[in-house]
Amino acid sequence: MRAAIILTSKVFAIALVIAILIKYVAVELPIAFSPTNALIGVFLPPVIMVLLLIWRTSQNNVSQNEANQDDSIN
Repeated sequence: MRAAIILTSKVFAIALVIAILIKYVAVELPIAFSPTNALIGVFLPPVIMVLLLIWRTSQNNVSQNEANQDDSIN
């Protein structure tokens, strides 16, 4: 239960920092209003998340393969 509370607190803290950055820092960025920039803003975060998850999965597969090789040697 304690681990779930800690994880939830971390996620909330990260979301809070991102929200503050968007509210106070992002308004100062000189980004023009255009359909292209809107599409980039909408599709870039999911694409980044997909790439991170693919990378994480490949790292886990490498670790499991190394562990399986160590087990087969012993």
